Amino acid sequence: MPKWTIEEEIVLVYYASRQIKHATIVAILEFKCGPEVRTLKQVLHKAARLRKECGQEEYIPSKIPHKRNRGWDRKLADRWLFSKMEKAELEKLLDFDGETAAIIDENNDINEFVGIMDLDDGETADPPEQHEQHEQHEQHEQLEQLEQHEQLEQLEQLEQDEQDEQDEQDEQDEQLEQLEQLEQLEQHEQHEQHE
Repeated sequence: MPKWTIEEEIVLVYYASRQIKHATIVAILEFKCGPEVRTLKQVLHKAARLRKECGQEEYIPSKIPHKRNRGWDRKLADRWLFSKMEKAELEKLLDFDGETAAIIDENNDINEFVGIMDLDDGETADPPEQHEQHEQHEQHEQLEQLEQHEQLEQLEQLEQDEQDEQDEQDEQDEQLEQLEQLEQLEQHEQHEQHE
């Protein structure tokens, strides 16, 4: 798998911290950072690593709401973004054009995103409505992350099952080969006895 570029990491952190679904981020990455296409599983794994790098709390899925930790802290995410790229380059990479809007609007609430899309460079405080919108949709994001975590577990289980099946097949092939060698040895011994 090709190494992730800084542009891909920035796009992933920005959109994940704006409540955009990981499946949608896959399409945005392809559009903004192609031609490499990242799978949902790769995006989920990378998002988990980048959460830690950004100083976010580790996401621990739970079916009990109060046992889950909070979603992305956008201020921490933006601080990380500005540490990786100049503001002008960031704004160019994350430009909210028509194609990006169409990708987001297909599976997300575009109005939610527009309300929290602005980058915080630390010079201005977040408008109060941004904080309110973040709180309102936090539980929705956590439920989505739980579903994606379960989907990732299912993918990993499927891969494990395939590996177990391959190991079993390899073992059967090895046993068959040993049996064939044993039969050949017995035939050779019988031939020598006849002589």
